[in-house]
Amino acid sequence: MTSHADRLAALRAQLSEQQLDGFVVPLTDEHMSEYVGSYAQRLEWLTGFQGSAGSAVVLSAQAAIFTDGRYTLQVRQQVDGANWSFQSVPETSIAAWLKDHAQSGDRIGYDPWLHRSDWVGQASAQAPAPLPATPAPASKATSSPDMRVVEDDHVRIEEVRSRGQLQRVTVHTRLGGARSYEIIIGSPGRDPSQERGAAGQRAWSLFTF
Repeated sequence: MTSHADRLAALRAQLSEQQLDGFVVPLTDEHMSEYVGSYAQRLEWLTGFQGSAGSAVVLSAQAAIFTDGRYTLQVRQQVDGANWSFQSVPETSIAAWLKDHAQSGDRIGYDPWLHRSDWVGQASAQAPAPLPATPAPASKATSSPDMRVVEDDHVRIEEVRSRGQLQRVTVHTRLGGARSYEIIIGSPGRDPSQERGAAGQRAWSLFTF
């Protein structure tokens, strides 16, 4: 890739393959470090922005980069306004922007290692209610997944099963600053290269608009 426009196009192509309608790209690492190492400079790689704080959202036909007042000039010098809209923080937020620009039913992906659980809650709370599912034809048998919840003062664990088989485990920690995470259970019918999370590895998460 030789340009940030090419990288944006490549990300959109990957999202389409993953059946996602958008993705959130923060400027942080897995440790929420104040100073982010070069290996984790995802925002700069995607947009060209070299400031120390910011984030971006990519949809299939729109993309926005979010910075505070310190970077009003810098972001416009480093990022192509033909591909990105410039959003000011705190006047707006990722969740508010998505509420205005994402379509009902859109699936917005994010890396749970790069977001605090309170951010996920706020974003989900601002999402409009999803469209009701279209009933399946009567000729096709369907099986609704079952959820089992175990919780105490420290953690809430949600197990999702389908046809008696464990499919997904989501762990919501209640300790200050700790992030929730998700485990996708591998099976012979799944391609592990497409569903990271098997054997406890990182899994992408999403919330639905």
